[in-house]
Amino acid sequence: MSKTNSKAEVLNLLKNYKEERIVFPKTGIEEQLSNRSITKDQIIKNLIIPKNLVFAEKQERKFRGSIDIRYNCYFLFSKSKAHRYILSFGDKLKVITAIPLGRKTLNKISAKKILEELK
Repeated sequence: MSKTNSKAEVLNLLKNYKEERIVFPKTGIEEQLSNRSITKDQIIKNLIIPKNLVFAEKQERKFRGSIDIRYNCYFLFSKSKAHRYILSFGDKLKVITAIPLGRKTLNKISAKKILEELK
């Protein structure tokens, strides 16, 4: 599994996608997002205008027998609010996972990397 800071790479890739090419492949995603108090529109807006992207990590995963390149992306809105998206780029931009992060979670994870971007 390869991990590198890939913020510039993700920003470059995001330029190639418009709203109609962003998909949410998981079944029941609307309910999951509703439970997490995030909307598809919020996610799409953050991806089309990625000004809050502060950190991206490239990851290689085995998926159905082949290597899948995914990006673990953090969008920071304040010191106490962020979103984490797992993205897969291809013909369409797939939003695999979307998770809101609050202050407690940001303090627990290696938030130093993320919070340094606010300075």
